[in-house]
Amino acid sequence: MITEFNTKSSGYIFGKQLINKIESLYFCSIPKKFKYPWYEHIHSNYECEEENCYRDVDGYWITKSETNKEFYKFLKYQRSWMISQYWLLQMLRLYPIIDPFHKTLVQEYNDRYENLANFMEKSKKNLKYNAHRIALAYYLPNPDWKMPDPWRDSVMAAHFFDNFDPSDPIFLYTFVLPEKMEMYMKLKTNIRDEYGQPVYDEFLFASAALDFLKHTEKNLAVRNFCLSYFLNFFKDQHLEKAFIILYDTYLKNEEGDCGTQDDEWAWARKLADKYKGIELGSPAPDFVIPQKNISLYDLPTKYILLDFWASWCPHCTEEIPYIYETTMDFPDSTLVTVAISLDTVPQMLETFIDIKNIKNRWIHYSEFKGWNSNVVKLYNVYATPTMFLLDKDRKVIAKPISYDELTKVLIKLKRGEL
Repeated sequence: MITEFNTKSSGYIFGKQLINKIESLYFCSIPKKFKYPWYEHIHSNYECEEENCYRDVDGYWITKSETNKEFYKFLKYQRSWMISQYWLLQMLRLYPIIDPFHKTLVQEYNDRYENLANFMEKSKKNLKYNAHRIALAYYLPNPDWKMPDPWRDSVMAAHFFDNFDPSDPIFLYTFVLPEKMEMYMKLKTNIRDEYGQPVYDEFLFASAALDFLKHTEKNLAVRNFCLSYFLNFFKDQHLEKAFIILYDTYLKNEEGDCGTQDDEWAWARKLADKYKGIELGSPAPDFVIPQKNISLYDLPTKYILLDFWASWCPHCTEEIPYIYETTMDFPDSTLVTVAISLDTVPQMLETFIDIKNIKNRWIHYSEFKGWNSNVVKLYNVYATPTMFLLDKDRKVIAKPISYDELTKVLIKLKRGEL
């Protein structure tokens, strides 16, 4: 417990940024040879003149108020309750109920939760301390210990957000959000089949993540932090289906947005390419072209150029006439272009095609669903224009992102270098 300068300890403690006075939680470690708090990667010698703080540490001051006292009260009660959950609960289930010691275990188990619950109920009435808001995030019901764990977990999951609002900025960049995300997934995925065996289903993980993220929508910074954490968690645990479900739900573009090839989610898009099997050298996903009543793979040509574009995309409208002219240098037996539009209004697409005179020999295809089109998801398209060149085996051999890149690829095609 960190309460004085000379405490020889380590742990979490509340502090404030000097610039905007925002209170948050930081990790502080105090080596024995130092008199003052020593922050990880933070070194400073400035003194704090505020009477209710310890010391300025690289732009932070540490409160010596009731906040930290209340926070460590919570840690004390929580630690006691966690011991009950891990040890007393198992002892309750192992000791015979007729054993006199069993009554002692039950009393101790209930007392520990009651102590925690009493602190939490008091905290509800006094939310001026951020310590209370963090404490309440861990306030869950105590289901009947005699019931099986999956049932107990389902009860706690049902009440998980009763006292916890993950969109609260106080939780951002603290240990709270990662702990709560993993805790919620554990509770929601503890499902057993009719034989009592664990059910390992990636859709359960995805569903838990989606449910958690719904509660973060009020704060975009928190939402993105949690989304990144879940995506990285699924990547590390090799939960590819769960990753794709989350990816398709939250990283699709809005209607009228051309998207970008390089942003903070570029790593996730690259990984989605891998999971969806559209990396260079991978077989391209097949689909049926309604106008021709033929599948992509059955088109009578050696090479196929897929061009994802939209009439509302300025880059597309600028480049597509040049792309059209360049592809006309190849006979249909060598190269066929399938122009897949992300338009949502048929008349706008037809008008643009007629005005630009790009109808002859090109196959135009659109579901008129924009970024929600099935083929767009199939090819993990996240920017327009996006192009894929397929060879005779219908493998992806090039992914040019502009007319200039496409020109270089088609020159190699003419030379027989692909």
